[in-house]
Amino acid sequence: LIVACCTKKHTNYLGSLNSERENYSLKGSLLIKNKEGDFTKHFQIPWPKFSIEAKQNLEKTIISFKQNLRIINKTNNKTWQWDPQSDGTFKKILKKQKDSTNSANKTNWAVRKSLHEDTFYGKITKNDYLGKLKIRTIVDESFNEIKIKEKVYNKSISRILLNHLKQEKYNEKLDAKGKRINPNILAFSNEGLNEMNKNIPKLNNGKFHNKIKKVKIIHENGKKFSVKTILRNDTKYAKSATGTNMFFCIYENKDRIKTYYTPNFEELIEIQKQEAKIKYKDKQNVPKSIFDKYNNELNLKFYLQPNDLVYLPSEEEKANSHLVILENLNKSQVERVYKFTNCSGVTANFVPFNISKVIFNLKKSEQVKRKISFPIQNELGIGSLQSKNQKSINGIMIKENCWKLKVSRLGKIIRVLK
Repeated sequence: LIVACCTKKHTNYLGSLNSERENYSLKGSLLIKNKEGDFTKHFQIPWPKFSIEAKQNLEKTIISFKQNLRIINKTNNKTWQWDPQSDGTFKKILKKQKDSTNSANKTNWAVRKSLHEDTFYGKITKNDYLGKLKIRTIVDESFNEIKIKEKVYNKSISRILLNHLKQEKYNEKLDAKGKRINPNILAFSNEGLNEMNKNIPKLNNGKFHNKIKKVKIIHENGKKFSVKTILRNDTKYAKSATGTNMFFCIYENKDRIKTYYTPNFEELIEIQKQEAKIKYKDKQNVPKSIFDKYNNELNLKFYLQPNDLVYLPSEEEKANSHLVILENLNKSQVERVYKFTNCSGVTANFVPFNISKVIFNLKKSEQVKRKISFPIQNELGIGSLQSKNQKSINGIMIKENCWKLKVSRLGKIIRVLK
């Protein structure tokens, strides 16, 4: 055993020496020597102008983005079930869940995005605010005089909050630099709220009122939708969850005038279910076109999804599309490739395709906490203080002029939709 162990150690030692020699044998080919003949940490380039050529080719490389934007798909649930065997016994096996019916048009769908945000809004039925919504929210330092007058639903609570806010002790405070502190910051801090709740009768013309922690705030209906179909209650409304605007549709009429539309999440679910019917070869009630919102008046040119790439042609290229050689875009052309990020209504936002994220993105409140101040932050594009923009860096509206690029996983442009 001792001899065997020594032999093994000796073999490992020799093997490591040989591997070390093999690794260090490349030093002469890779590293540059100094005047004394010692190796430096600087590498030799494979051929002259290697760095320049590498930079030039990287500048012309199209980056591809993985698309994983599922909305709905068929469920693939499995359950343990007792399966009858030929000999009359039962065996427990894992079986795939069956559809509710044997019809090919019926299937169980799984929704892969949130249908709406967690918060529900109540519908106001009084004539003063007919059609608007209300929601309970915590009273905090954002409750200034304008917000209290215009947003607080209950008039008696509004009166209490205003009387509390207008007290002199909250309107005469100065900060360390001698600037006046906004009274709502002091009045509705934790200490200010405790003081208000101790003196409610005084603030409410001698009338009693329960302690105030939350109040009902008036909201515009906007794009909030009724959840009657879910809860069977048409007084409950919800707001679509963020990140559910998955398609931006670009239409064109016979005069080549463009129209834009962002279908909501509920529409997308219904559209994809209808598309599934086509796959099942159900020829009845098949929609004429995906997102066929305008019937025959407009033609759907193409739609964009997050991470899709678009090309912004020059005026000369619009008239002569043969000037754009997909297999060999030059540096100037590659710089006009943009990535679609998100959309809402008729607004579509883009960034240059080779930008990952902005380096500096701190809100003003965070800057104050960290005692720093930068005049420029989170900016990208012309006339925007955001990390995304409707316009190109040259100020051109992208959605009005872009071509959609179909790109393979290796970054090769396969097709252009104009």
